[in-house]
Amino acid sequence: MKKLGVFLVNLTMGLSIALAGAAFLLPVVFGARPVVVLSGSMEPTLNVGGVALMEPVNTSNLKVGDIITFKAPENQKVLITHRVIEVISKPTLTFQTQGDAVGKPDPFTVPADTVVGKVRFSIPGLGFAMHKVSEEIRTPLGFGLTMGLTSFFLVISEIRNITSLQKLGRSRRAKFIKKRAERLKKRWPRAARRMLA
Repeated sequence: MKKLGVFLVNLTMGLSIALAGAAFLLPVVFGARPVVVLSGSMEPTLNVGGVALMEPVNTSNLKVGDIITFKAPENQKVLITHRVIEVISKPTLTFQTQGDAVGKPDPFTVPADTVVGKVRFSIPGLGFAMHKVSEEIRTPLGFGLTMGLTSFFLVISEIRNITSLQKLGRSRRAKFIKKRAERLKKRWPRAARRMLA
């Protein structure tokens, strides 16, 4: 039962760190921005609850068949992700779009200046979890709980490591430290020398 508890604590810590890391590193590493798919208008290409990763794009390079994310005409805070079915270049660059699951084109054209990015790929199922976590972390209470719980689990983990070392006898503890130092010698020789001193 103890091992299950430790496993669940480590799993929770790992997932929270991975989600936070992904939210911060994705834009930096790939130049991508995650967008949660909240409607079924693009199924089966983009499933409800998935995450579409989009990157900024030069709108003059867009062509028929590209999936773009753009600001909704009636509310600029809402993003829509649909497929380009026609590029209209005159008088100004606009795009006719349509959802894959919808039988007809959108009742509006998309001006080039409202295009946010082009979808590169999607990760099914990750969106609902990311959406909920990002909503909760943005509140002061959510941020405090996330940081507090992560810190709490790290402290508990270290306390368990220290107490398990203390339970070992003096000679067994010395053997344990020596064995760990031998492993470290290969990777970090200076740290191993300090540990043996």
